[in-house]
Amino acid sequence: MADATVLGTHRQFSALLPWGMAFAVPTVPENVQVAVLAIGVVCLGLPHGALDHLVARPALVPRWGRAWLPLFLLAYLGLAAVALAAWIWLPAVTLLAFLALSVVHFGGDASDGEKPSPAAVMAWGGAPVILPCWFHPAEVAAVFDLLVVGGDEGGLESIVRGAALPALLLWSAAVLWHHRGLLYRIDRAQGLSLATLVGLVVLFARLPPLMAFAIYFCGIHSLRHLLELRSEVPAAQAARPGRWLVFQAAPLTLATVGLALLAGPALTADLQLSEAVLRLVFWGLAALTVPHMLLLLWWHADRASGREAAG
Repeated sequence: MADATVLGTHRQFSALLPWGMAFAVPTVPENVQVAVLAIGVVCLGLPHGALDHLVARPALVPRWGRAWLPLFLLAYLGLAAVALAAWIWLPAVTLLAFLALSVVHFGGDASDGEKPSPAAVMAWGGAPVILPCWFHPAEVAAVFDLLVVGGDEGGLESIVRGAALPALLLWSAAVLWHHRGLLYRIDRAQGLSLATLVGLVVLFARLPPLMAFAIYFCGIHSLRHLLELRSEVPAAQAARPGRWLVFQAAPLTLATVGLALLAGPALTADLQLSEAVLRLVFWGLAALTVPHMLLLLWWHADRASGREAAG
């Protein structure tokens, strides 16, 4: 498990980051927002998934030996390819599934080693999905229109507006229930959690959804997972763990970017550059989220069972 001090520091950072960025980031054109999101995804978002082989290796090497890596890549990329095909053939259903999976996946950030409660998953996972729909329904509908090829942007905006209020009420109830312990005692961890979520409300209210999501996804979600993966750094590389993780993440990150550049013209025909980049970013993230999330669900469950056995 990652050093508790490191993750504790990131909890404090996560509580401060949304507040600071909400008031420090200036208003910029949409094409600049797309560029910031794309750069952040390449530098932090993709690497946090490109290290998934480190998660799988301890379980696969004893069973498959030297063949573990090609078998892992075949299964991983196969699942991603199926998810990408779903965007093309079943875009509306895939969008709904992607949003639901995102809530579950981002909800894992509520955990500090223990299995998070359903309320915690909804509170943490719902924030980056529900808040932009509530504060910026038109902008969110425009992004959804890019993802759902052939969709009706006006109809999508009506759906987003209609779903935003009940979703926000459900999210608010989850936040209050998850932090109910603060009514009876002062709890540092729950205090930081609540400060982070309230900060995300301010962040998504003040900034355009693309910029706010880039800050959350890169600075909170991806960075946390990268810090968790410090536990996979070999003892021989412990003096420079960051450098070793960069070296490990580089091949798959660069390969993913290369595939996106090759497939981009076919997947983004008739789109402007910023729209094409936005579609590739979210389609790519959605496709990779499926194997990434399944692997992390297994990883966290395996670690939790190991702690229970040790206890």
